[in-house]
Amino acid sequence: AIPTIGIGASPACDGQILVLEDMLGLNPGRPPRFVKVYGRLGEMIEEAVAACPEPLVCDQVEYHPYLDQSKMLDYCRRKGLIFTAYCPLARGRLFKDPVLMDIAQAKGKTIAQIVLRWIVQQGNIAPIPRSSNAERIAQNLDVFNFTLNADEMQRIHALARPDGRIANPAGRAPPWD
Repeated sequence: AIPTIGIGASPACDGQILVLEDMLGLNPGRPPRFVKVYGRLGEMIEEAVAACPEPLVCDQVEYHPYLDQSKMLDYCRRKGLIFTAYCPLARGRLFKDPVLMDIAQAKGKTIAQIVLRWIVQQGNIAPIPRSSNAERIAQNLDVFNFTLNADEMQRIHALARPDGRIANPAGRAPPWD
């Protein structure tokens, strides 16, 4: 495995930047080649970049059709970071969405496949859906044999709403961009 260090975003992680240099020195014979951040806001990533001698390679952030992450996507693209999308299926909350149902039916695909294709088709985004069901895992990977047209992409983008965040634990989440 490639040695990697992750830096989180909750208030419990506030001291992580301070201990980053200590963490990087834990295994002098095999220092990490990459450092990933997750749930970090732009200014927090800048702080991590300044404190870290190793390259940051990705930011792992909640992203799905109900949550607009255009600011973070733009930031990651400008900084050359891969945007890793967790909760890409909104923990199942979008499976009855009429817009997604309509597009899925027209394409002969599942709603999960439509959403994952929407994410992948935006470029520089790696969705990481969770499933322990082998059939669903296979379906989640089967998103490269079709595309969404501009109208379908826009219809899905339009589903974003102010209350779309799912992973927002009280007392542990920072104020989001």
